Amino acid sequence: MSERQPITPKQRFKILQRDDFKCVYCGSSGQDDVKLEIDHIKPVAEGGGNDSINLVTSCRDCNIGKGKNLLEEAHVIYAQKNEIKKRYKLALNQESIDSLLAKREEFLQFESQNLIVLVNHLNSIIYPKTINKVDVEKSIKPLFEKFKNDNILKAIEIAQNKYSPSKQTDEFIKSIYGICNTISMPIVKQKMSHLINSFVKRFGNEKIDLVKSMVELHVKNCEKRALSSEEIVEDLEFIRKKVWESENSEHWMRLSKPIVLQRHQACLQKIQENI
Repeated sequence: MSERQPITPKQRFKILQRDDFKCVYCGSSGQDDVKLEIDHIKPVAEGGGNDSINLVTSCRDCNIGKGKNLLEEAHVIYAQKNEIKKRYKLALNQESIDSLLAKREEFLQFESQNLIVLVNHLNSIIYPKTINKVDVEKSIKPLFEKFKNDNILKAIEIAQNKYSPSKQTDEFIKSIYGICNTISMPIVKQKMSHLINSFVKRFGNEKIDLVKSMVELHVKNCEKRALSSEEIVEDLEFIRKKVWESENSEHWMRLSKPIVLQRHQACLQKIQENI
């Protein structure tokens, strides 16, 4: 018997998007107040895996009704063919390419519906609640103006782990932009932001300007010495962990000095001048 492997949120979203956020068995959608799930065409119990070609969108009623039976309705086969065509689109023959070009308007229209797709995806996460128009305007639309789709999906996944979407809906929705902003930064910038946020969470805004200057100066000195991003990230993570081992901000600075001294003596002198 095959061991059931979890379907990732990113893969779940892609299957829902491919199937137009509708149950392939009965045509129901989230707008019909139904719970959409990802169904295995070939059951896991029969050796079916999580390959996209074996996954379709199903409402809960249809999924439960199917049980372990292998369905081969025409619309399921159609979903499989769509997956095959997408996966091997570079190897399509000229006739298929001409067909795709003839449907370019349809593809353009699909791209313009990204917002609707994302809202439907979020609604499926916060079910039975739904996103209101204010949240769409203030929290969802700005995502497309600044961030890539992959980062948006990753941010949603992180926010899901941080909050209970159906209970902490406002916090969940509003956090997505900030998470997107962080994960879109270069890795060193991400770690700098993480360190600063940890400091504020532990000690409040006490000496925050000094701390920011210290962190920025240390990173600049490391970069001047041609340290790799991995080495700088290692430094910042070491310093960040010291936040939670410290009694107060002064204690944290004393604990952080060894790594700064190891990297750059001038940076140490700068810190001592400001303590």
